[in-house]
Amino acid sequence: CLTSNATQALAMAYHGLRIRKDQEIVTTEHDHYSQHESIRFAAERSGCGVRYVSLYEDGAKANATEMVAHLERAITPKTRAVGVTWVHSCTGVKLPIPPIAEAVARANRGRANADRCLLIVDGTHGFANQDVDVAKMGADFFATSTHKWLFGPRGTGFLWGRADMW
Repeated sequence: CLTSNATQALAMAYHGLRIRKDQEIVTTEHDHYSQHESIRFAAERSGCGVRYVSLYEDGAKANATEMVAHLERAITPKTRAVGVTWVHSCTGVKLPIPPIAEAVARANRGRANADRCLLIVDGTHGFANQDVDVAKMGADFFATSTHKWLFGPRGTGFLWGRADMW
């Protein structure tokens, strides 16, 4: 769906999330303010927990294997959503979204649909400057804005979600 900006797209994803008090959202210490605020508001609304995970100690030395392993260890049976930022604006670190999606899929084996862990990606700083098919990355929701690379300063937001998630 088209939105005003990526912040609104993230808010739609998190506020539409069916999450219980006994569940949690896992995100990283490295995520953008918009991601963290959408998560905070969703947690306040639902009463769920939020955990912040460090994916790396030094962005210059970050590697895909380390980042995926840190995130995979953080996912528990209580984890209902994992929120990550694809490309970090402050460091330029680019997260390996397909392997992260595979880790989330492994965590979902045997889970009931209401307990399924969803992957929510803020893709703003990688969208339209990478030759990637967003639908094939493996995210359940991918929020972005077109103002960074695609349409200039007056761009719009975009929220992509798997058809079975709406």
